[in-house]
Amino acid sequence: IHPAVFHKEVMVTNMYLDNHPVTVQTLSGGKAVIDKTLIDSRDFYLSHEDNTFSFEFSTMDFREAENIHYEYRLKELSTLWSSSLPGINRITYSHLSPGSYTLEVRACENGSYTPVKELCIHIASPWYQTTIAYVCYSIILLVLGMQVYFYIKRKRREEINEEKLKFFINISHEIRSPMTLIISPLESLLKRDYDEVTSKALRSMYRNANRIIGLLNQLLDIRKIDKGQMRIACSETDMVCFIRELFQTFDYQSEKRNIRFTFEHEQAELPVWIDRNNFDKVLLNVLSNAFKYTPNGKMITMFIREDEKTVSIGVQDQGIGIAENKKKSLFVRFENLVDKNLFNQASTGIGLSLVKELVEMHKATISVDSHLGEGSCFKVDFLKGKEHYDKEAE
Repeated sequence: IHPAVFHKEVMVTNMYLDNHPVTVQTLSGGKAVIDKTLIDSRDFYLSHEDNTFSFEFSTMDFREAENIHYEYRLKELSTLWSSSLPGINRITYSHLSPGSYTLEVRACENGSYTPVKELCIHIASPWYQTTIAYVCYSIILLVLGMQVYFYIKRKRREEINEEKLKFFINISHEIRSPMTLIISPLESLLKRDYDEVTSKALRSMYRNANRIIGLLNQLLDIRKIDKGQMRIACSETDMVCFIRELFQTFDYQSEKRNIRFTFEHEQAELPVWIDRNNFDKVLLNVLSNAFKYTPNGKMITMFIREDEKTVSIGVQDQGIGIAENKKKSLFVRFENLVDKNLFNQASTGIGLSLVKELVEMHKATISVDSHLGEGSCFKVDFLKGKEHYDKEAE
């Protein structure tokens, strides 16, 4: 007669990884599988590579061991018990996925069961499935997504700018011919004698017509630069004389608006290698902006300075200045310098972009020092001599 309850305890007698017995010294993934003796262990730590393992159990009742069989299950995977053959005390699990599992085991002898033995088995995730790895994946995907977003945005912006430029170029070709036909008669009329009011009106018409031609030429220059067709031909030029000639272009505007317009230079002559036909566009654009954003009665100063290696040409104004958030886009095509200039004058948004392109073609650099409400200083720094130019630029 057998008792209804099998008064024995199931004990772990052996554990195997790849058919090698586990001891306190056994490592899996660089970490100990157990931290105490096998018989006292309840937690087992395995790497994802050691996800196939075996346990051997015993009730330490050797009288009729062949009549004892073991029932077992992993709670997380099944509610049903699996059963070993009588006398077989070894169970094996193969290729378990990473995670934590509760192994329940009980021994049975002639319908009587021992208390359930619980073991916790922890299988670590591979490094590429860890929380840190997923965080890294998320960051990488976020960065890639941002790169794609900004690429698409930049591409779209370039396409829009290209469409704008094409539109302006087409308009330029349409307007340039009739404007040239307007200027020729005006030049003839200016040679005649008229009363002061008529002469002043004709000069204003002639000056503004030339300004329109200049804006149209800037658009055509931008297209040449984009297509790599713009070339510069540099020659040694007396910058003091060159600037003085351009300076006189703004005499009428400075007098009309009571702006003190001065030219500061220490040398009577200062030779610099430039392309005269293109560098005048740089100075005219910078001066035009200075007058556009400087209130009446203020001051604008042109200056030329030199040191051992460089010559600096600059324009300092007492205008409204440039906001900090606008400085990064100063030389970006189709970006306006400020939201609104003093006189609501139209702007193509290409002037400073062309300036930067032409300055760089001269192997020079342009810098801006400006604070909102305190005016601006645009400065171009040239290297002396001509050795820094490509042969075709000389």
